[in-house]
Amino acid sequence: MFYYIFSELFSKESPTGVYNRAFKRCKKDQRVLDTLGEPLKCYGEMSSRGRRRHVSHTEFWKDNALHMRLKFYIEGFRRKGTVHVEMKKGSGGKYEYEYIIVELDGYPQRTITIEDYRQR
Repeated sequence: MFYYIFSELFSKESPTGVYNRAFKRCKKDQRVLDTLGEPLKCYGEMSSRGRRRHVSHTEFWKDNALHMRLKFYIEGFRRKGTVHVEMKKGSGGKYEYEYIIVELDGYPQRTITIEDYRQR
C-alpha cells in the first residue's frame, strides 16, 4: 500500500504528476498570467461539501497507445478557467502532451491553447 501511495504522489506518469506538470506549464505561459492574473492557484473537482477532490482524469486506448485526459480548474485574481489536458504514452513509455487548453470562464469567452500536437 505504501508503494501505491508513493507512486501515485511522486510519479511523473501518475495523474497527480501529469496535473503538476500541466499546471507548471500554465504558470509559465504569459497569456495565461496576463489574462487570469497572478498568483495562480489550481484545484480539482468540488465535492458536495465544498471540499477539493482529486483531479478528474480518464485513461483510454486510442490508435494502440495509452492516453490520459485530465480536467482541472485554474484561478487568478482576475478570472477563472478550466484546463483540459491530454497526454499520450510514447514509444519510450513516457507521456507526451497531445494538448493543453485553458477555457476561460465568464464573458468574453476565450480559449488559450498552450500546446497542441494533435496533428502530428
